[in-house]
Amino acid sequence: MGEVERKVMDEGMPEILRLVGRRLYRNLFKPIWYLYKLKTSKSSSAVPVNEDISVVQKIQNKEQFLQTLLLRNSSKRFLEIGIGESPNIQRIQLMQENKIMYTACDFKSVCDNHRKELESRRIATHDIRFAGNRVGSYSWTLFEMLSRNERYDIIYLDGHHTFYIDLPAFALAHQLLEPGGYFLVDDIKWTLEFLRETFLRSFNDWYFYRKMYNFEEYDLAQQKMPHMKMIAEQYLIKELGYKRLDDYSMPEWWALQKPI
Repeated sequence: MGEVERKVMDEGMPEILRLVGRRLYRNLFKPIWYLYKLKTSKSSSAVPVNEDISVVQKIQNKEQFLQTLLLRNSSKRFLEIGIGESPNIQRIQLMQENKIMYTACDFKSVCDNHRKELESRRIATHDIRFAGNRVGSYSWTLFEMLSRNERYDIIYLDGHHTFYIDLPAFALAHQLLEPGGYFLVDDIKWTLEFLRETFLRSFNDWYFYRKMYNFEEYDLAQQKMPHMKMIAEQYLIKELGYKRLDDYSMPEWWALQKPI
């Protein structure tokens, strides 16, 4: 979030004015998005994939799997790496009711937005730990956690989804996870090529993620590869001996268990 946007959404402003200001500021970027579409659509060649179940159904399924694992007796420390644009209210309330220690890791601006939304809904945030990085990636934050000997029972990685950012995140998360703990990996089939198509279709997605991705870091062949699947298969399963839990996994969302 830029300095101008922070001024528009000053803490002293009433909530309704902050919401209006946020919407007006965001709409200033629409001409830039249209230019992006004109430039990018000429070189885009991705073919949409027909899924056998709806996006809503897939989200419901993986959330059900995640909440089931959270409610297991040994699951009291939960680390989420990459928390998205908005908080999952139902999951947070479930964790608070069951005294699950929740650490949310993302850009500081994203963490701040989550905190504000939860507080606007009168949901307590004093027992939620927001671990935000101002610059760079969350790997630095994870390394700091490791240096403090922190450990977690469940780690959910739903972050950048790219090789250079998430390979170190996988390695650090492995060290942070207790033996026998659960490593949840989202967007197994996701590719940068898919993201490019999403940017062309959705202004909101482009606006939120526009500064977080540099397509030039990968050649066209690498943009077509599912980086999360590559790392999970080669590093976690083949090298470290993680076991995929088929009863809690889907083609695009894997639940893996660390060896004891």
